[in-house]
Amino acid sequence: MLDHRTAPYGAFLLRISLGVLFLAHASLKLFVFTPAGTSLALNRVGYGAMQLTGQMVWGPPRDREASLAVVREAVRLGINHIDTSDYYGPHIANEIIREALHPYPKELVIATKVGARRGPDKSWPAALSKKELINAVHDNLRHLGLDALDIVNLRVGDPFGPSEGSIAEPLNVLAELQAKGLIKHIGLSNVSRRQFAEGRAIAKIVCVQNHYNLGFRGDEAPTSRWGVGWGQSCTPLIRGAERSRTLMAGWGSSWLRGMR
Repeated sequence: MLDHRTAPYGAFLLRISLGVLFLAHASLKLFVFTPAGTSLALNRVGYGAMQLTGQMVWGPPRDREASLAVVREAVRLGINHIDTSDYYGPHIANEIIREALHPYPKELVIATKVGARRGPDKSWPAALSKKELINAVHDNLRHLGLDALDIVNLRVGDPFGPSEGSIAEPLNVLAELQAKGLIKHIGLSNVSRRQFAEGRAIAKIVCVQNHYNLGFRGDEAPTSRWGVGWGQSCTPLIRGAERSRTLMAGWGSSWLRGMR
């Protein structure tokens, strides 16, 4: 996913990034793929909405108009897949996406995440109880202005990567909401190989979103060994010295491969 660290420069960086990429190929069709089991036609370069908010993914951006312009520019340039979550801000990223793009283009796919929340200290505690997950899905629906969510990724683990443990209970909650028509497709985020296998036995998993980019390739070996396609639709986690490599890291996680 491509995202931006500072809203006023986001549109400029996005235009340069996509311009170089598109000049290297004659047609966006070279980048289109469909995750197995879906009718989605996604361009391989998506947009991560995490940095549409204020610093530390908290509160409103310094320049809301610039954030709105970045989202609109991304879609104008051909991006048709946005990765977001209602706990970005919280609520701010989804509200900006809605203001910028609603009513949404028919071909636009919005993937969101549940399984965490924001604490008063700007922390990211887990939010995996049935009540928290149901509320999170409805918050995403309300703030995005949707009747059903295209993709909902269940985020588990901790801020530093996957942590082992059953994901059956929270994933069954999402499966129930999918049966009610509130979720079209389910994905997983920050999972181990064992959790991925457990998840596939419960629901059709169309994508996996783990920390992976040019600067952090820890999941590269597992993805090649799992023997399945890997939906790499993540916004990279940028920490410390990595912040100067935001754009480069975004390139590394822009490639999406559908599940088989």
